[in-house]
Amino acid sequence: DCVSESHINLETRRNIKTNRSMLNRSWGVELWDQFDNVAKYAEKSLQFCEKYESFLKDRCIVEDEYAKALKKLTKTYTPKLKEHEDFYNKFTYTLAFCSTLKELQDLASQHELIAENIRERSIKQIQITVKECREQRKKCLDEYAKIKRQLDKQHELMIKSLRKYEECHESARRAKESYEKAHEDLDLSRAQLEKARDTMTSKSKICDDAHTNYSSHVSLFNETQSLFYERQLPNILSELQQLDGKRSEELKDVYIKFIQSHAEVLPRIQRCLDEMTKQTEQLNANTDAHAVIEEYKSGYAIPDDQKEVDLAIGDYSSMLLNGSSNGQDQQIYNITLLNHHHPTGELARSNTLRSSGSDHSSQNGVATIYAVGNASGNVNGTQTLMATPAMGLRKPGANKSGGTASTIRKIFGSSSHRKPTSNGNSNSSISNTPYSTLPPAQRLKKFQEQITTCKTELEKKQKAKEGLTKMRLVFQENPKFGDEQDVTQQIIAIDEHIEKLIAEIKRFE
Repeated sequence: DCVSESHINLETRRNIKTNRSMLNRSWGVELWDQFDNVAKYAEKSLQFCEKYESFLKDRCIVEDEYAKALKKLTKTYTPKLKEHEDFYNKFTYTLAFCSTLKELQDLASQHELIAENIRERSIKQIQITVKECREQRKKCLDEYAKIKRQLDKQHELMIKSLRKYEECHESARRAKESYEKAHEDLDLSRAQLEKARDTMTSKSKICDDAHTNYSSHVSLFNETQSLFYERQLPNILSELQQLDGKRSEELKDVYIKFIQSHAEVLPRIQRCLDEMTKQTEQLNANTDAHAVIEEYKSGYAIPDDQKEVDLAIGDYSSMLLNGSSNGQDQQIYNITLLNHHHPTGELARSNTLRSSGSDHSSQNGVATIYAVGNASGNVNGTQTLMATPAMGLRKPGANKSGGTASTIRKIFGSSSHRKPTSNGNSNSSISNTPYSTLPPAQRLKKFQEQITTCKTELEKKQKAKEGLTKMRLVFQENPKFGDEQDVTQQIIAIDEHIEKLIAEIKRFE
């Protein structure tokens, strides 16, 4: 344990030392002779930022196009016609699909939100960062160019003074050699020797002055160079390093905001998926089967068995009621006679014209037709039809169903010539009865829907009447607030509407 603990401490100290050494490493110290490469790197880093900006813009376009495609897809498959809407709202599998379409709309909105967040947060920030960094980089480059020109100028002056010093030194050397030769030449006069010495002296003095000038330029250049490499250049490189650090931090922040733009909508996307899952889990075949029953159930009873007709014994009643060999006549009776809702929830079978083989038919040629009425009792009672030879015997080509239907019309009366009863109420025409073309069960369903709608509307009107009544009381106490008569007229109109709704409810009930 002690060995492992000491090993951990050693590793920790090494990491701390490494981090400190990395922190102490500066571009101004480490890259003093690589300014051009540093400047190029700074430019490349900014170009990368601009490239990333283009990436973000293209990313937004992808999100927008995806959202647009999702919305177009949902719009294409969303039911538009009312019959389609009715179908899609009845079954669990269609409801699950509609829920998917609805949630896809929300998903499309979330993708639009991603694009909007990227534009508002990431793209704007990186544009500002690139602009500021370019300005700062240009400032650093201009400062570097300025101090570099100063250094180059001092170096040029130093080189010029060196060239001058070299020329003067060479001239002084030649003058000295000439004087030495003249001093050794015994043929030269004293005046010529003095002239050679004066020339040597003047050249030497000029050389000394040139050397002094060169020395001063060397000192000035060294000072400028020292200032350049020890202070000015490190400062500029440090500014570029700080600029790169700022660019890196800003880019990091942009990366994080880019990720957050996606992460923020994930809970909403998950909620959309959860809602799809919830609706899908409610998909139930039994529920759909029950919905199909409710949608298409007619409420008719199964047709009775057909009895064989024996013309030899004069079974005219059976022939009258079974004139059609295919059994289609019985459907006429089922549709034409008014429906009666049995207390047990089934439609009574007494509204069916029985064949001679049924329990309600007579064996002596008398057919009994049972007709039951609506809630108001407009049609009620039992009619007996005597089977006569004229009724029973028909020509082979005669309309089989027409005779039976006309017989029923004779018994119950024509729908277009029905007279009022003694109680003052007129029997409505069967063809004018609401939803008369629908089977009994579907009519019952429609009636119940109408009753529910009327009751809902009645409740709204009653609440509106209560509000207007209170308002009328206020206007009675304070006429300046409004005209009482206007409110009274509105109440009268609502009362009329309420009476109509109550009448409709009773009618459908």
